[in-house]
Amino acid sequence: MKNIRFLTFLGVVMLCWGCHSQVEKQSFPGPPDGLEITKEQFLDNNLADSMIIYEPDKLQTDSAGNVYVFDEAQMDIKVFSEEGRPLRIVGNRGRGPGEFISNSGFFVYRDSIYAFDQKLQRLNVFSTTGKAVTTHSLNVAAPVILKPLGKDHHLGIYSSYTGPESPSNTTYAREHDRDFSTGGKPFLKLTQLIPGLEDVEGVLKFYPGHFLMTDDYTFIYAPYFYNGKLYQFEKENGRWKNTNTYKGNVDRYPYTLLENSSGRYPDLTLSSIRLNKPLEFVVHNQSRGLLMHQDKIYHFTQCEFDNNREERVFGVGLFNTQMQPLGYVPIKRIPIAHKRGNTIGWHAEAMDSNGNIYIRERNIGNNNIWLLKFDW
Repeated sequence: MKNIRFLTFLGVVMLCWGCHSQVEKQSFPGPPDGLEITKEQFLDNNLADSMIIYEPDKLQTDSAGNVYVFDEAQMDIKVFSEEGRPLRIVGNRGRGPGEFISNSGFFVYRDSIYAFDQKLQRLNVFSTTGKAVTTHSLNVAAPVILKPLGKDHHLGIYSSYTGPESPSNTTYAREHDRDFSTGGKPFLKLTQLIPGLEDVEGVLKFYPGHFLMTDDYTFIYAPYFYNGKLYQFEKENGRWKNTNTYKGNVDRYPYTLLENSSGRYPDLTLSSIRLNKPLEFVVHNQSRGLLMHQDKIYHFTQCEFDNNREERVFGVGLFNTQMQPLGYVPIKRIPIAHKRGNTIGWHAEAMDSNGNIYIRERNIGNNNIWLLKFDW
């Protein structure tokens, strides 16, 4: 099929003075000189029915430039070339080898696809050609997110609730052997790392945040409820430690509990037998992706910058590999009104070898894959 790619947006980000002035109030540098970003629709609108992505849930790339998208509606992984040409489908719905009933994330490492099914508590391994290779049944609690730690270990991100009588470590991490026969001691206890998140711990089990492996035993963590800080963890003397905390591009606390008099539409509502009444929240800052290419680290966010909170901005904070800020690039803005639809449903999840970034869009009635091209 001929792939029709078209340009839908061209922005010279240095001219986005509205966002620039807002960022300056926070003492964070504006867009770097000379950086230009273009946005293209990645996939042809005339895909065969079998390759249409109905509910894009996760997205990855491999060293050859191929793009892997997990379709939550179809419970399969659809694979495309870097030109957007359909290649193959990996896995399908079911409980047999190479099948899913859920997907809590997958990653492509060397010549293999590792796809984690939390509900079945197992890890399916495929070749990048789509062949089911093996299945690891987990001998430990099922993590929410898996990341590779070199070729022989995994980083598992967990969510748990320990009951109303004891403190909850809502999100934490463990290191696992490749076959999950053992698991290390838990660390990165999120509600201890960031005090005050206990109010939204019911959400954190589904949205823990983003983890960027900078080498086999170092990673940077950006919590989903973004508090303007990024946390570096390293393994030292056999133990994982929070060795550095870096400042990002916002200062405000990430969420507010709404009162009846507020003029804002709630972003989330929490209700449970432990609450006297449903609690409604506005989320001011969210982490939407953490990626690295060569000597730059890209942290994508959706944030409110202005004091009146009149709009939300989807943008990217740029850092060097020492986490020194290089600038902030606003990409899309949306006015805030007292109605649904105030959220920009973009998630930056993968990057190709040229430093171009794939954006997964998931909104009500509007699902798509976009390609952001960074021209330095």
